Amino acid sequence: MKPMTHVALEKGCDARIPDGYRREVLIRETANFWITAKGTKYRKPNGETPGNWPMYEIIPQSIKPLLTHIERMYSIAKNQPNSN
Repeated sequence: MKPMTHVALEKGCDARIPDGYRREVLIRETANFWITAKGTKYRKPNGETPGNWPMYEIIPQSIKPLLTHIERMYSIAKNQPNSN
């Protein structure tokens, strides 16, 4: 399996998905697509899947390098008070 290099927000774009549905997905970059760990492809310019009836799309503005995401999560965890 090729390494995932970025993180993005995936949103529902179909009537089958509840309004406001968002989740973070790990993705890797190819020449024309963003590909998730499950193998779902999203077109690069607009974040839509290549099929006729897409259920999900990624928000292109939300794509960030994975290292930046890990650093942000670490800083949030580090600033949390100890619950012991």
